[in-house]
Amino acid sequence: MTQSGASVTYSLSHWPADSREALRFLLDDADIDVDWHAASFSVPEARRADVDALVDYLHGTPAPVAPIAPVATVGAPGAVLSQAGDVDATAPTTIPAGWYPDPAREALWRWWDGGRWTAYTGPAAPERDRGWYPPRGDRTQSAKGGGLAVAGFVGGQVLSLGVVLVAIVLGATSRSVVTLLIGELALWAGLFGACKVAVTKYGSGSLRDLGLIRLQLGDFAIGSLAALVARVGTLIIAVILVLVFSFDDLTRETSVTNNAGVSTFGAIVLIVVVVFGAPFFEELFFRGLVQGVLTRRYGGRIAIVAQAIAFGLVHYQIGMTRGQVILTFSMIMPVGFLLGCLRWRYQRLGPGMVTHAVFNAIAVAITLATI
Repeated sequence: MTQSGASVTYSLSHWPADSREALRFLLDDADIDVDWHAASFSVPEARRADVDALVDYLHGTPAPVAPIAPVATVGAPGAVLSQAGDVDATAPTTIPAGWYPDPAREALWRWWDGGRWTAYTGPAAPERDRGWYPPRGDRTQSAKGGGLAVAGFVGGQVLSLGVVLVAIVLGATSRSVVTLLIGELALWAGLFGACKVAVTKYGSGSLRDLGLIRLQLGDFAIGSLAALVARVGTLIIAVILVLVFSFDDLTRETSVTNNAGVSTFGAIVLIVVVVFGAPFFEELFFRGLVQGVLTRRYGGRIAIVAQAIAFGLVHYQIGMTRGQVILTFSMIMPVGFLLGCLRWRYQRLGPGMVTHAVFNAIAVAITLATI
């Protein structure tokens, strides 16, 4: 190694070809500005410590290294790594040196030097089936897309308001089942669109990244029990608030459930929207995307509380009295907290979706029975 001015030159004349290639990849991955020569390279003096750490790493000295990504996509070597780190003697030796999926599954990638597996590995492999959404307590394998979440929600609200206004201009009433249906469809389009764009831009492109996987049999039992607990809890909250406020202050005429059940068509629309549509799209957005983004930034506990507050606030409707606002927020926020806990505990949306659906179904059943 020689030093000249503001740069440092490293000689590689005594290095084997595979080691040179490994170092080249590590330098590129660490975003170090390198001037390559025939058998040497130069780097800025300011990055000397980083280069020394990478050189030590390749020589077997523990040192922090930037995350490694694959540089080759050819067929992985057939050698099998034993627990002791040895290589099967029958392993092929014609596979070129490069980064390949770790056969020991201790990391994402392991360096194959052309004849054997080495101790040089890439970042640790994430937990299986965790996907894009972070495992509990893990902020590294997590969702991105906070801006998309805000844009999707605001865009959905604006689109919903726009189509409702058009419907009213065309003769529909503000609380008709048609207005309810098209308004919710427009809102869901915004929420779903944000989720889809987020997983396409930052994830694998599949909504599985947000925890949307096929419902399991246990989800129905978990969700039904959680919904009953939530209903009992919100009933207790409602009784307390009735004692504090007058009943007239808490009841409101802005809810579509007051009129949506006057016909068979209205009842069907109400059930589809409240029992099926809302649980699917709201869980995907709030517990999938929003909670994932918040978990990445602030950790699981803050994320659960923050998304629950947001979930309560978005249920505000223009025209509510103070008592109605307090009642709505006091009942919805704890439910959002429970749904967030289910998402965190089971690492999928299924239990929360069933809880949400059963919780709403109980309310719809009571409403339709009393109209």
